[in-house]
Amino acid sequence: MGSGEDVNGKRRVLALLALVWAGESIYLLPYALRRDYGGVLIDTLGLAGEAELGAYYSFFGGLTLVAYLLGGRLADRVSPRVLIPLSLVLTALGGGLLATFPQNDSGLYALFVLWALSTILTFWAALIKATRTLGGDDAQGRVFGFLDGGRGLVAAVLASLGLQLFAAAGEGTSGLRAVIALYGGACLVGALLATVALGASSATGTPRRRSGWADLSAVLRRPDVWLLGGVIFFAYAAYYGTFYFAGHARASYGADEASAAGVSVAALWLRPIVPLVAGVAADRSSAGRVTIFAFLLLVVGFGSLSVLPTTQGLALLAVQAAVVAGAAFALRGVYYALLAEGGVPAELTGTAVGVVAVIGYAPDVLTPYFFGVLLDAQPGAAGYRSLFGLLALGSLAGGGLAWLHRRRASEPPTDAPSP
Repeated sequence: MGSGEDVNGKRRVLALLALVWAGESIYLLPYALRRDYGGVLIDTLGLAGEAELGAYYSFFGGLTLVAYLLGGRLADRVSPRVLIPLSLVLTALGGGLLATFPQNDSGLYALFVLWALSTILTFWAALIKATRTLGGDDAQGRVFGFLDGGRGLVAAVLASLGLQLFAAAGEGTSGLRAVIALYGGACLVGALLATVALGASSATGTPRRRSGWADLSAVLRRPDVWLLGGVIFFAYAAYYGTFYFAGHARASYGADEASAAGVSVAALWLRPIVPLVAGVAADRSSAGRVTIFAFLLLVVGFGSLSVLPTTQGLALLAVQAAVVAGAAFALRGVYYALLAEGGVPAELTGTAVGVVAVIGYAPDVLTPYFFGVLLDAQPGAAGYRSLFGLLALGSLAGGGLAWLHRRRASEPPTDAPSP
């Protein structure tokens, strides 16, 4: 019996490692390319500038909100061991389409439709459901912390390899094509790993056969689901705030490009570590407590960014960035553990994730535009102070919602028998 448990434990570990690789490699093509090679993309695709590239990504963001909701139900009806490898292969095919560098609207819109289907509709809820199932009843914090921390490590390694390839291939169009090939290859490797590891594991959930409307209605009637959506909304907005450290360093501290980027990149290296630490803490205490504490750190971090003078130099900014980034990464590592803590039935995980994601990831569509308008209206340091001040208020609201969620989770069910 012991050897059988060891085998099952190893299979679960292998399955989780496969989910880590899949969970990050699938997003390199649609997101990392824009983040790291946006200027080359604009030139190679013949676009007018950032505004035109942003318009395509706004279109993509709108599609993903619909895909989150529909994908939740799909994940409850189709096994993750089918959906996850399929998603990775389709995403790699999208990379092949991008490598032809289409010079027309129809080609680019088709690409983003494909990626909305493959990275969200057939993938995201399936990833979360498989991870939750692997965690069982007593390791939700650890598996979700390991998932996001591992994703951070995969992102750092593959992005570094991509940068080396880009330079070795001569930069420009040829360099970009080499990076696309690397990221597409990573997706195909992920598909193979997921096929083998999830196929050998019995912990990827059982397909749900009940009416989709009945499940959706059951999820929508749960206050904890709405509260969790709000928690993720403010946590995700805070995560977007970490994208503005470099701009703040330039506008408020007069830093050069290399120094400004250094502050941002240094903070990102917390991601492979902090989510796992937060996950362990969540299992020993509770995901709700860790979530509330992380939001309080965000209030302190963003609040200090909005009011403290910049005369202390970049050393102060580096500390502030570390506090904010660490808290944001901790939230990413544990907030889906609140599904189990709130009592969402395991068989409704996919549908619940779909509803939660529509609310929680709305900053994907709203935040870049709103923050851009704010910074344009208040050039220089004033704009960044206002931005960070708003994020401090949002983090306070997120902490309040996390407190309400924890309070509800600690109450006995209304239909529980009397002692």
